[in-house]
Amino acid sequence: MQKLLRTLGMAIFASSVAACGLVYVPDVQQGNLLDKKTVEQLQPGMTKRQVLVLMGSPSVNSPFYQNRWDYVSTVAHRGGPMKVRTFSLAFNNDVLVARLDLKFAGIRQSFTTRNTPERPHRLTMHFVEGPFTSLEGLFEFTALGEHGCKVELLLDFEYAGIGSSVLKMGFQALATRMVDDFSAEAGRTYG
Repeated sequence: MQKLLRTLGMAIFASSVAACGLVYVPDVQQGNLLDKKTVEQLQPGMTKRQVLVLMGSPSVNSPFYQNRWDYVSTVAHRGGPMKVRTFSLAFNNDVLVARLDLKFAGIRQSFTTRNTPERPHRLTMHFVEGPFTSLEGLFEFTALGEHGCKVELLLDFEYAGIGSSVLKMGFQALATRMVDDFSAEAGRTYG
């Protein structure tokens, strides 16, 4: 009888503790858990082998599109809602290139460029694939004394497809945002 009462008492105590939220619920992380430092080490022009050594194997490697690697992770913090994070890399001839997704006025398009840095003065963009018949770009960085830098983005592109005027406006807005993002990152990094 005492054993039954002790077991019943422990069950009631455990139920009470669980109902109060005092039970430890661990974080649950699955997939490729990439940190910011690792991602920042990626550079256009890296080979697939170099990316594999740095980032590990991708979560998703499609047999239909072998030049795209997707890293996917899910994180649930202490039983909270599941957060899904994805990070995609694109390659051209086994060399890492940059891919941007453009969504404007309900139209979504992606394009890929091969970027060649010429530090510290410029970064050249060359069209690889996407909804353009041509795309060439140049970021130019001009020193303004010891504590400043002028960032310019020169773009020459021709869109091939339906809705070209809408996408042209969206792409021009994206270009302005890219320059603003460069400036903001420089401000965070260099003060």
